[in-house]
Amino acid sequence: IYDISPAMLKAARRHNGVIPNVIVLEKLNQGSLPVFDYILVNSVIQYMAPDKLKENILLWRSLLKNDGKIIISDILPCKLGFVKELWELLSFSLAQGHLIEQVIQFYTLFFSNYSKAANTSPLNIYTPDILRTIAAQADLELEINEKNLSFSKHRYTACFRKFNDDK
Repeated sequence: IYDISPAMLKAARRHNGVIPNVIVLEKLNQGSLPVFDYILVNSVIQYMAPDKLKENILLWRSLLKNDGKIIISDILPCKLGFVKELWELLSFSLAQGHLIEQVIQFYTLFFSNYSKAANTSPLNIYTPDILRTIAAQADLELEINEKNLSFSKHRYTACFRKFNDDK
């Protein structure tokens, strides 16, 4: 597990650090890292500029075993509906038994610096065609899955597969 945020890394160590096959990475130093079967990237590419996404895809590719996969989930659709997103999140929270906590978190977020930043720097939208171009440039196969790995039914998942270098 890796995150740029120290707070998220701390939470990752607390929640996942005891699982034997989960590694919490402090830094992404290419030369000192193991290779992985899977790299899961959840709900972050919308914050990356296209050149940064391409750079990260190449880095993640270098960390994969042959036939390994980069799974990017929670990709924003072209038409993002705020009301739909909010309804899905609240419905999911209710079903999971933490609706009150989610409402408090949403209220806090809405009035935070994140909300102000989102208004001045909109989220990036990556269509399947854009992701296909990036995959081809990185010598990766791409499979688009309309099903998402998180609560939002309107977002989608992309699976990049590294070719076997021995072929």
